[in-house]
Amino acid sequence: VTAVNYNECAVAGTKTLASLVTAKDPTGTLKWYEADGITEYTATSFNTENVGTLNLNVSQVVYDVVSGLDCEGPTVPVTITVKATPTIAISGDNVDLTCKNTAVVLTATSNATTPTYAWTGGGTASTNTITNSGTYLVTITDTANGCAVTASTTIDENKEALTVGITGSSPITCSTTALTLAATSNYTPDTYSWSGGTTTQTKGITTGGDYNVTVSYGVCTASATVNAA
Repeated sequence: VTAVNYNECAVAGTKTLASLVTAKDPTGTLKWYEADGITEYTATSFNTENVGTLNLNVSQVVYDVVSGLDCEGPTVPVTITVKATPTIAISGDNVDLTCKNTAVVLTATSNATTPTYAWTGGGTASTNTITNSGTYLVTITDTANGCAVTASTTIDENKEALTVGITGSSPITCSTTALTLAATSNYTPDTYSWSGGTTTQTKGITTGGDYNVTVSYGVCTASATVNAA
């Protein structure tokens, strides 16, 4: 018989020992031995997630029609090595992007001995700063054995539309010579910017015309215009 060694990263499942062997005579049967080449090994498969090394020997037994006896050929060594696949976890993904929270820092952790990181978008550090919503993947490779694992997470955006309105508008007349306009919003804005240069929530006016205000809340902005005829 000829045989190939098994040297793979751990994955869930099983694999037959026979799949590692090419028999010279299809009518023969395989006979497995432990590392000493003497003690018979009775299992017919191995678990592909059990990390470790298993040393076996295999031979083929063929019935000889001339002698009427079973003839066993020489043994061939087979080494089964299952390498540890690293663990992976992503933290920091429980925060949404908002007008105020403009970045999320994701952190990948692993039990890998010598890990490397590969993020969506090209990041190669254990952390990745995210400024746009979407699904992000990271692959961690343990350079000690070449095994890799990938995980993903989704960052959501929760930016409720910033709105702004203006109250206090009415015509400027002979009897109403001054008005106070006030900006209103569904948030408490960080800044106000009125046409004419006022930067407070309210603006006093004494002449008619169009008045505009722009408010900001974090990275979100909204504008409104009113006419005081």
